[in-house]
Amino acid sequence: MLKSALNLLWARQVLDDLVFVTETTFRFTADTYLEPNFVFYPKASGILGLKNDFDQVDR
Repeated sequence: MLKSALNLLWARQVLDDLVFVTETTFRFTADTYLEPNFVFYPKASGILGLKNDFDQVDR
């Protein structure tokens, strides 16, 4: 129920310069992937503009 409510809320309120995608998979390498429930990204750079910045995460 919560995921459905968030889906509707964000789909209605997303800014014009953003794209909102649900349930996608990003495969960064053969054994590294990410399966976010929601993804927001700028229309200008497109989904291919998303970067793998795992090395930037504070440990």
